[in-house]
Amino acid sequence: MLNLLSTLVRGAAARAAEDLHDQHAFLILEQQLRDAAAALDDSRRALGRAIAQEAVDAKRQTALYARMVDLEASAVAALAGGREDLAREAAEALAEMEQEALTLETTRAAYAAEVAALRRAVRKGTHQFAELERGQRIARATEAVRR
Repeated sequence: MLNLLSTLVRGAAARAAEDLHDQHAFLILEQQLRDAAAALDDSRRALGRAIAQEAVDAKRQTALYARMVDLEASAVAALAGGREDLAREAAEALAEMEQEALTLETTRAAYAAEVAALRRAVRKGTHQFAELERGQRIARATEAVRR
């Protein structure tokens, strides 16, 4: 008897939860749409930041390569002029610049991967958001027909 009463109480609680969900389904769906729109906007902003940072790094890398070419030419001129001390300093500076260029290349590769992942996430989020909006329109039409 106690088992039957326990089952009856659980069933009534489940039905009450379903009724509450059904009564507020449109409110819940609207909030889910707002949450999805906010998340999609955040994703788009993150994508924009990542693209901008990658562009900044690309410009830095281009400028670094130009400085390296100039410094290499200066080192060759110093050697030709018999200034081994200047050539040695230029070679040391070139070694540091090459390390910085390698670091930039690694960073750019990471940003490229992040940008690709964010683009996929934004596309997926946009599709899911459109599906939620379609679901909302269908639910409203169904409710209108039901009334």
